[in-house]
Amino acid sequence: MGLPSLVWFVACTSVFAMEPEKDVYQVAVEEFLEAPADVQLEVVEEITRRIESTVHSELRKLLDLRDQARRDVEIQAAVSRQYHDPAIYAPGRVTRRFADPESSQVRRVAERFRPYNNMPSFLRSVRYDFGENELFFEERQLTPEDRLYNFLEGNIPEVDLLVAWLQKQFDHRKDLDDLARHFQHVYCSLEGECYEDVTIYDAFASEESMDMPDVDTIPFAIHIKRDKSFKSPIPATSKRKRLYSSIKKDFLKFYQHRSFVEEASHLFVNPHDWVREDHEGVRPNLLYVIASKEEDVEELGSYFRKLKDRERFMRDSKILVRRDRDWKQDIQQFTDRRIEARWEVAGSAYDVLRDYGYLRGEEEQDGP
Repeated sequence: MGLPSLVWFVACTSVFAMEPEKDVYQVAVEEFLEAPADVQLEVVEEITRRIESTVHSELRKLLDLRDQARRDVEIQAAVSRQYHDPAIYAPGRVTRRFADPESSQVRRVAERFRPYNNMPSFLRSVRYDFGENELFFEERQLTPEDRLYNFLEGNIPEVDLLVAWLQKQFDHRKDLDDLARHFQHVYCSLEGECYEDVTIYDAFASEESMDMPDVDTIPFAIHIKRDKSFKSPIPATSKRKRLYSSIKKDFLKFYQHRSFVEEASHLFVNPHDWVREDHEGVRPNLLYVIASKEEDVEELGSYFRKLKDRERFMRDSKILVRRDRDWKQDIQQFTDRRIEARWEVAGSAYDVLRDYGYLRGEEEQDGP
């Protein structure tokens, strides 16, 4: 019987609410969430202990790589997201403030720009900053509930550290650092409402129509184009049109790089991880290159650096694939090893839930 993921629980909650009997796996998680905080912590620490003591070779390989990441980097303290300051870039024109996080407008903006599309599939407390080229703690640290979610999805302890470290190894475009810094600022409306959980990057990546306030376009002109001639209000001239066009063009350049690095690091850890539908074509090429280079992070980083961008990677990797008659087998073997390791993690989580009495009656119920 297969082990369901917590995503499955969430997706089915409304359905099971109408059923006379709940699924035993859903019940196990619900009872865990009702336990005292110290008990929840004890449970996830025991899951962690069992995973860390594994002798499973593929899982051990990922844990050892995570340990290397621990040794290699110093994680920087959390920093709050910032918006461009109107007092600097458009003095006297507008004031800015963070919108009430509980407001319906915040929910509408999040639904429109879908920032979750630019987040990993796991919950994290460590992230890689493409502008500073460093790892940073998130302001919010993981709770026992978050950690259980990650385990049930098959993620090793501190998977966020491992993935962020991989991104640091794969991010070779230091010439894009200024763009990264610009687009990671908080998205704000023309009226000065700012949305802490949505960045300018998220807004552009969504391909939805969006506001482009002077307070955000002028710093682009100054810091990216080294052009200090723009003042607010920017008149609707051909010069402004060229500036807007330049912003969109440079965003695309950075977006293609960042999304590629993120996809490479995510697929390295989980070959079945989600990628954008229009990026699916890169999955087999990335998996083949990761497998053919025997998951050597240093060699992969050098390879990505040599090719510089996604387009060149796709051209070169297609040549490599055509030369290898066993390329599909290489991908399948790599994928099978990784997925087996992920089941090992999830299995440890279910074993502990079972030992603590949360998981009962499995023999009476078929899998979902």
